[in-house]
Amino acid sequence: MYAGLNLNTLRHVKHGSKRWAWNLLYGSCEYLVFRRLNGKIASGIFKDMHFSDYDLSGTPAPKILGTYEKEIQEELSRWTERKFNRLINVGGAEGFYAVGIMKTLDVDEAIVYEKLEEGRNMIHAISENNRVSQYINIFSCCEESDLYEICDESLCDLVFMDVEGAEVELLSSRVIAKLRNSAVVVEAHDFCVNNCTNLVRDRLHRTHATKILTSRERVAKDFPLSFPLPKAIKFAMMDERRPEVMNWIIANPRIATSNRRTFEDVHTKDL
Repeated sequence: MYAGLNLNTLRHVKHGSKRWAWNLLYGSCEYLVFRRLNGKIASGIFKDMHFSDYDLSGTPAPKILGTYEKEIQEELSRWTERKFNRLINVGGAEGFYAVGIMKTLDVDEAIVYEKLEEGRNMIHAISENNRVSQYINIFSCCEESDLYEICDESLCDLVFMDVEGAEVELLSSRVIAKLRNSAVVVEAHDFCVNNCTNLVRDRLHRTHATKILTSRERVAKDFPLSFPLPKAIKFAMMDERRPEVMNWIIANPRIATSNRRTFEDVHTKDL
């Protein structure tokens, strides 16, 4: 339908005086894609999960396409044979990870913190739609003291954190000490807190084997649908609109629990 349009022309329209034309074209294409997917994620580790055509960031397209944070999804896909006692998701947004992880990984229950009521309502609705609501407990704000209280060094949990810079405060040395048997995934917001990545990684490194994942630009083959759309539209739909290149800290426990091999035992060659 639009595939014959020139890529450079579309870029000029997108950033030029006729932006209204770009918005109309993009909106039409997004509508067609969302209608075709009918609320199901198209690709990635959470493929076929029921989601929403709206999210809190205003950029639902990467999530419904399944290209959102592919770097993290690729890491999680390597953990499908691991057993976790709990998912502790701080900064749950609308539930992309909370619900997706509960459907995909072997986790007994989830504890999700999301400060926005709208987000908590969406987590509840999406979890019900995916039939995992009975396993997900939703709370509002999470302070360092809350995290310290709920963490249990005898458990093998998965802590997943995206809190716009508050990770430096939340992941204190005493909290991390209680996570010595747990895996931790942290989105580091260096544009919010200077040197955030290194600050958090240095704390985790005492008890965990750590590595850094860095966001990359999407390429044409990342687009999961054989849909006749212009390349500029495909790239725009996969665009997560981040202020800068992002880092994620992946931390796997160094020591073994009584009945499980450590992540380091399994994945040392990758760290």
